[in-house]
Amino acid sequence: ENVKATFDQIERFLQETDFTPVIVGLGEMGPMRGYIDVTGFDGLVSAGGMAPRYAGLYNPSQSDLDKFAMLETIERIVDRETFQADFGGIPEHYEQFPAYLLVAKEGYVFRGVGSMSRPLHKIPYYDTAIPLHTSLGTANSIVDVAKLVLDGLRHRKVALILAEGVGCETFPLNHIGISNTYRWHSYTSGDQQYLALTTGKHFTERPYNLAYRYYVADDEQKPYPFSGIYNEIPEDTIGERYHGKSAAVGNRGMLTNLASGADISLECFVRALYNHGAMAVLKV
Repeated sequence: ENVKATFDQIERFLQETDFTPVIVGLGEMGPMRGYIDVTGFDGLVSAGGMAPRYAGLYNPSQSDLDKFAMLETIERIVDRETFQADFGGIPEHYEQFPAYLLVAKEGYVFRGVGSMSRPLHKIPYYDTAIPLHTSLGTANSIVDVAKLVLDGLRHRKVALILAEGVGCETFPLNHIGISNTYRWHSYTSGDQQYLALTTGKHFTERPYNLAYRYYVADDEQKPYPFSGIYNEIPEDTIGERYHGKSAAVGNRGMLTNLASGADISLECFVRALYNHGAMAVLKV
């Protein structure tokens, strides 16, 4: 029912405008199976963000590692050196990388000091493929979508439409499945997935790792206080690279202005059920 209501509005928008759509479903949602408590360990465990499936372990004791290794709710434990050898990326990505990255099994999320206190009922699942609907061409991967949009913008008006909570099984339009993965990591709805779609680059090409300690730079000197953990607006998004006029509208606070790079962004400013209304971000 929610999917139908969403796509009814998408269809209404397309009928009333002359935009060519690029519609991407960001993956299925599933029941939240449980929390993984990361308090009470010798080392620091960082587990923030939206439905955190990753946690970073800093200065762990051997006892910490032994305890985590015994938890059936953890899918894998990866040390910094192994991760960097496997994923590569820019050196800045590893400047704040934890000694060990903890990966939750599908359906579980980490909870510790600084984690969101609101209860979760459904969370993004680990889809290896997500649906893409467009007449502009084809793509193989999530990082191919930005080029598809930018190529289309040379000749027409294009609307990139991202639908959360919709995967290949529930997407109501004809579509192809594109890869939603990088190595063993699969993207879920959040800043890393949005930016992969709008920059055409995987997450290791940015400084912000999967268990980023967002509180390190979160003070009154933060240059972009309305852009989540990010201390700068990415320069390689579709909106930043496109020379024409652009606008973005979304019900995701922070992600709308950050990931679009549009000249005008109108976004929801209701976070964790705290209703602060709407916010407009203007590029000047």
